[in-house]
Amino acid sequence: MSKLDVYEYNGRNSGMEPEVGEAERKSNVDVFMDVLGNPGRFQMLQFVLLSMLFIACAMNDLAPIFYDLDPHKVDCSASNGGTVQPDLLWANASETKWWHHPEVCKQYCPNSQVFWYYYRDNVTRSVVADLNLICDNRAFISLASTIYFVGCAVGGPTFGFLADKFGRRRALFLANILYTTFSVGLIFIQDIVAFIILRFAIGFARQGLQATFLVLMLEWTHPEQRSRIGAATQFFYVAGVLLLAFFAFLFPWWRHLQIVLACANFVFLTYYWMAPESLQWLLMNGRYTQAEKNSQFVAKFNGINLHTDDLSLLQRLADEEEQLRASSTSRKTHSVLDCFRSKKLAILTLLSCYIWFVANFGYIGISFMIGDISETMSAYANLALAGSLEAIPTALTIPLVSKFGRRFPMAGYFTVATIFLCVAGSLTGNPAQLPLALVGRMSIVGSFSIIYVWATELFPTVIRNQGFGLLSLAFMTGGMVAPEVLLLGERLGYAAGDLAIPITVIGCCTFLAVIAALILPETKYRKNYPETFEDVQALPYGFSNKCTGR
Repeated sequence: MSKLDVYEYNGRNSGMEPEVGEAERKSNVDVFMDVLGNPGRFQMLQFVLLSMLFIACAMNDLAPIFYDLDPHKVDCSASNGGTVQPDLLWANASETKWWHHPEVCKQYCPNSQVFWYYYRDNVTRSVVADLNLICDNRAFISLASTIYFVGCAVGGPTFGFLADKFGRRRALFLANILYTTFSVGLIFIQDIVAFIILRFAIGFARQGLQATFLVLMLEWTHPEQRSRIGAATQFFYVAGVLLLAFFAFLFPWWRHLQIVLACANFVFLTYYWMAPESLQWLLMNGRYTQAEKNSQFVAKFNGINLHTDDLSLLQRLADEEEQLRASSTSRKTHSVLDCFRSKKLAILTLLSCYIWFVANFGYIGISFMIGDISETMSAYANLALAGSLEAIPTALTIPLVSKFGRRFPMAGYFTVATIFLCVAGSLTGNPAQLPLALVGRMSIVGSFSIIYVWATELFPTVIRNQGFGLLSLAFMTGGMVAPEVLLLGERLGYAAGDLAIPITVIGCCTFLAVIAALILPETKYRKNYPETFEDVQALPYGFSNKCTGR
């Protein structure tokens, strides 16, 4: 039986006219995806090439670890032309980094124009030293990181709209052009204002990359492979973390490290000619000729000959989409507000946003707490260790999602995080507190491999990129809020450095994420993406018996 016969058997030539999005039959495009390979060489190569963009994302996300390295010692110039060593004059036995305190700066270096920075290895030179980010200027260090996440938050919805309007491929190319341009520009900045502006711009373009390449990759992937492919992309993020530690060790001056990041982006620009436009987007927008060309290209790459009945099936799909555009108002240009157009869609959107928020909130928050895993280890070793540990839950996610679906692994990861974080929060002053918090962080990392695939399967095609943009906003909001949780203990009267309150707060948030995950629909047994708003209405909630049936 040919694929055209399968399509006709599903209702087109049997006297029936099933409604578009009917849950019990395959998606029109997914039927045709069987023809192109499941998966073929093209799908696997595209997975590797597009996932490599995650390496650049990881390196830019965590680059401030080395950009903001604090010097070991700072001296300043005296009015008589000599050198002042405030650390020898400041009567504070518990702390020697006087430049963290503006009042000490005014006392010992009131009119200094020159500072000398010393690092333990005598070769490191961070943004702190290059731009004099000490004393009154020290606040700019955290501001630059916050602004980076603000840029990410703005870039997600913006590129989500552009990808739905002009295509995933064009939006990806634009994001890559901007990403590369801003990365090169950062190498030459000479003041903190320019640094902050460009970090915002890099964050904006970075999130544009992620908001487009994931959807483009998954829309070319057969439904049976999406969970595995989506989870496997996280290994590339882990690779980015490890590569950042390696290159930062080789290039201790932050400008040299930034040159490495910019050069990597030049390589990724070639993806525009290697990543054909999504077949779903082309058909939805009446681009049949280009859809046929892309299909022929993919089939030839996979060693498959497209027969007449296969092309007839593609033509039928294009005709159907044309009829839908002519007869339905759902094909108009959509906005983020359409994610809330019905009660059920609004609930799914809000629950998904919360899960994305908690994932980044917990990951960034705990990462800041355990940044100094061992005082005897360098920042490079710390980051390499953290990246290696992230590979463990990432590897476990692939078999778990394949066997148990999306809901239970997600709820399981957050349950483990809740248990370990709440126990860690009760162990004030105990040496076991940080190791337990680290286990909670590892468990949260496992959720990253699930959230992208699950979101793609929950939002209809007409607003999928809009949904991704909104979720990216929630995700980055978690990153912006996370640093503030470290101050909760001090604001409530606890000793500085007491992690009990912030760890417990994150543990409570992960518990609520468990409930949210169990309410969301299970999508493991669905053979197709939802294409319309009506398809989303047919999704059963997680507590429904229908959610686990085939």
